[in-house]
Amino acid sequence: MLTINITGIDAVRTQLAAAGKQATFAARQALNNAAFAINKQIKADMQGAFQGGATPYTLRAFNVTKASKDNLVATVMLRTDAQGGTPHSQTMAHLFTGGSRQWKKFEGLIRASGAMPAGSIAVPGAGIRLDARGNMSRAQIKELLGALRTGMQTVRRKGKQQQATGYFVLPQRTGKLMPGIYKRTTTGGWVGGGKSSSGITPMLVFVPMGTWRKYIDMDAIAQNQLQGFVADFNTQLRQALATAK
Repeated sequence: MLTINITGIDAVRTQLAAAGKQATFAARQALNNAAFAINKQIKADMQGAFQGGATPYTLRAFNVTKASKDNLVATVMLRTDAQGGTPHSQTMAHLFTGGSRQWKKFEGLIRASGAMPAGSIAVPGAGIRLDARGNMSRAQIKELLGALRTGMQTVRRKGKQQQATGYFVLPQRTGKLMPGIYKRTTTGGWVGGGKSSSGITPMLVFVPMGTWRKYIDMDAIAQNQLQGFVADFNTQLRQALATAK
């Protein structure tokens, strides 16, 4: 779990004791302002750091837990709920801390089938269509997983020609072919036999899990934002005292 906690500091705690509930209210407001500002800055940095900008799904990666009057702690944290896929805390933590990334959900399914070697991750091959952000579509992933599970092969006919498409797995390097999932396309005569030809295209290639650099420094973002925390607290306190009943 990747977490940044924003807590009160000693100078503020002294004022909290002196000013009572107004100071507590001011501290809560300042903490929450800082937390949402950090979350906003993380989103802005992700847009610039990731190819083609961050997806809407990625921009929802962080969750802000607000401070309350009974708990003066605001938390900015990678989401651990799946939201229909692999939790952000598993797929993205390495981008903020560096190091190795965890397996994605579809990689786990491939590994469970015994197709992907231990210590490997799956990267797109030449046959995968990527969007502007460099991501595979869910439809393509679903098709590949379905083909591995059922041995699916499709046959299309156009005039006198037929084209058969199927998928196969190479769990280890074979000649020049890297371990991965490949698509085999065979084209041949539909009427009267005739010659046929075939070709293979890499869809997913299994490569050793490497080490990622830190793309976004959350600690630096938090520290920059906290530089204005005391000033914001003082502003919030003055307003609270001025409107106190």
